[in-house]
Amino acid sequence: PLCSCAPGNPSVDFLGKREWRGLAPYVTRAAISPIQPVSYLEPVGQEEEMAGKCRVCRKTENLMRCGRCKKVEYCSGACQKVDWKEHKVGCK
Repeated sequence: PLCSCAPGNPSVDFLGKREWRGLAPYVTRAAISPIQPVSYLEPVGQEEEMAGKCRVCRKTENLMRCGRCKKVEYCSGACQKVDWKEHKVGCK
């Protein structure tokens, strides 16, 4: 998708390069998302929000941490199994 400020409105970083300034009228901004998720990104805010709750059903009693990363909590093996496909991407 093109940004609403797209045509002919390059970023400050672009304009900071003298040799690129002549190209400014031809520049178009576009938001490009990665084709596949990248491993170096981490969720923001979700971990604090889920502290003390099962990641799947949000129960607060008898929680166990992931045996691998020790960061995510589950109330049962069943909940952990349900979440494994998503959790394994960031589990370290």
